[in-house]
Amino acid sequence: MSHRNAEAVSNKRKAALGGSTISGGTPGVLKHAASRTPLTTLRARLHVPEDVPLSTLPVSAAGAALFVAAIYVFASNDPGLSSIVGSLALLGAALLAEAFPVPIEGVAAGRTSLANIFIVGVAVIYGWAEASIIGALTMGLVELAHRRPPSRITFNTGLYTLAAGAAGATASSIEGTGLAALLLAVAVASTAFYLVDITLLSAVIAEATMRPFLRVWGRSTYSTAAPS
Repeated sequence: MSHRNAEAVSNKRKAALGGSTISGGTPGVLKHAASRTPLTTLRARLHVPEDVPLSTLPVSAAGAALFVAAIYVFASNDPGLSSIVGSLALLGAALLAEAFPVPIEGVAAGRTSLANIFIVGVAVIYGWAEASIIGALTMGLVELAHRRPPSRITFNTGLYTLAAGAAGATASSIEGTGLAALLLAVAVASTAFYLVDITLLSAVIAEATMRPFLRVWGRSTYSTAAPS
């Protein structure tokens, strides 16, 4: 996809993570259902507010862990100046793309961020560690600038970190240095980024709206599909 923060999916994310539908007051049906589920006990023990889906927690935690690991690996590899400069240049491009999504005709979502293009570029050129770092910084800085709620910042940042790491890992599995290998690496990295992003996001939306996961995943995929 030229995915990621397609407006329709982004609006659903707002509802699940600090938007008017939930953070403004959890719907009564959700509160009633939550009072009868075993997850209520877990939520209380973890001191998680009712307007924060529990499925955001593993994504936030895993993303943070991957970010720390990526920094360690990146520093341990003693990166050269060209690698650092190149990564920073792609970070700047990703930040601009994430902060200013563009309208695309024929796409149900209406507007979409092109940041994933530059993050995938980092994944293919430099590897999973650099991609994870750039992905985390891209989302984290933009969300902080927009003054999002902490739960939304940590989830969305974790989401991008995991998606970027997956893109880097799959890209590194492609051997060869020719044009065909490069195009294949870009294709598999883009696919991995999209699938991780849309799947984890759909899980949170499904929990927040109490709708079947596959239905949410299907609609989210359709709303972010490329125009025909």
